[in-house]
Amino acid sequence: MIIEVEHELNRAWIYDEYDEDESIGETNFVVPTNWLIDTFEKLNNEKKFVCKYEDFEDFEKSYEPETDGELIYQCAIKEGMLKEDLGIVMYED
Repeated sequence: MIIEVEHELNRAWIYDEYDEDESIGETNFVVPTNWLIDTFEKLNNEKKFVCKYEDFEDFEKSYEPETDGELIYQCAIKEGMLKEDLGIVMYED
């Protein structure tokens, strides 16, 4: 039995309409981890990301959802690797 590990990523923050500095949710999606690592390496080597990352671990800790998360999302759609589009996920108080 093969177990496929997946990653959930954010591609956009949702902000409070009264306090633009407070995030109240995010727009998430799920992709296979192996595909994500390979895609990260390719895009990072080609300098396609807005931010600079030393490695995949650095990416996981600090990626910018609206740019680099969105880039991964678009690649996943194009390559048929989007496992799930979770849409807007609101934080609970």
